[in-house]
Amino acid sequence: MRAIEDASCTELVRALALIAAILLDPDAVAGRSDAPPQAPSDATEPSARAPPAQVSGEPEARFQPRAGAQLAVSSGASPGLAVGERWLAAIVRTAPGEASLELRASLSRARSNSDATGGPPVAFRLDTLRLEGCRSALSGEAAELWLCAAADGGVLGATGPARSRAVAWVALGALARGAFTLHGPLAAELELGATMPLSRYRFRLAGRTLHESAVVGATGGAGLAVRFP
Repeated sequence: MRAIEDASCTELVRALALIAAILLDPDAVAGRSDAPPQAPSDATEPSARAPPAQVSGEPEARFQPRAGAQLAVSSGASPGLAVGERWLAAIVRTAPGEASLELRASLSRARSNSDATGGPPVAFRLDTLRLEGCRSALSGEAAELWLCAAADGGVLGATGPARSRAVAWVALGALARGAFTLHGPLAAELELGATMPLSRYRFRLAGRTLHESAVVGATGGAGLAVRFP
């Protein structure tokens, strides 16, 4: 038996209430805590951030088609200066910090006549397909300068009063071409170069030599080209 002594009635009442509570529910009193409840934390786990987009260090290349026509001239394959037309199509690759590259294909037909002295004239015709690979030496909004290697393949023919003859024509060459912006996508082109045939031919008629192809010939052209977006 425990004795409770206290001069204060208030403290005695509190002690009796505590004893009664223990007798009624010992677990409730044992689990009681005087510590103030903690407020729930608003802190949340940091959300995972998406990795930053990677920017490639490679320059982005751009391809531009072009098409046009030229007045074409050549010498060496046929007598005198052969004059005709050339139709062309090209694709140009440009990239920041790099020289521009061009791949060009063209079809041409040039005609000339032999000297009529000593006999009837003979008409010569050179039909060729030309492939060019070019690199820009100068590139700007107003003007471009291209240095090209070329390969020609086609037919060289001669037609006289009584007979005609045609032979295969293959030549390699080099040329320089300037392009000058006129207005918007329209540009003027001027080119000049040299060609060297892989085979040389001699054309004879009625015992006389009409023409013998030169070791090195000249080629040139002037015309217009459209640069598509």
